[in-house]
Amino acid sequence: MVKTLAIYLLVFGLLFALGTSAHMYIIGYHNFSIGFSLDHVYLFHAVYSFLLCGILFLLCMLKKWQDQLGFFYLGALAFKLIFFMIIFSNNLFGQTQLNGAERLSLMVPVFVFLIPEVYFIAKILSKIDLVNK
Repeated sequence: MVKTLAIYLLVFGLLFALGTSAHMYIIGYHNFSIGFSLDHVYLFHAVYSFLLCGILFLLCMLKKWQDQLGFFYLGALAFKLIFFMIIFSNNLFGQTQLNGAERLSLMVPVFVFLIPEVYFIAKILSKIDLVNK
């Protein structure tokens, strides 16, 4: 159990560090300017993805919650997008319109963290299916 949670922490921590560094390098290389902190966007996605995977992993051990985990994930994913819009509402709905680099800089972290998040959730859900057969 601790090993799995440590793997989640390691993966999302590395994605945060490498993703932020690579993204900042690309922005600097192309002389783009963005009006928000890219670190905060990556940190939001890293923490939320880690917590979501960790909570679902812990809930999969409880027989009561096993059948609802897929629905819980779908709701949590929708909540993630809503929560993201609330936290970054000044950047998304501010006075100035986002340029192309800023819009892309907000979307890239979503997919960077969504891919391993879905992979881990799929493993959790398939583990439940194997146990219940």
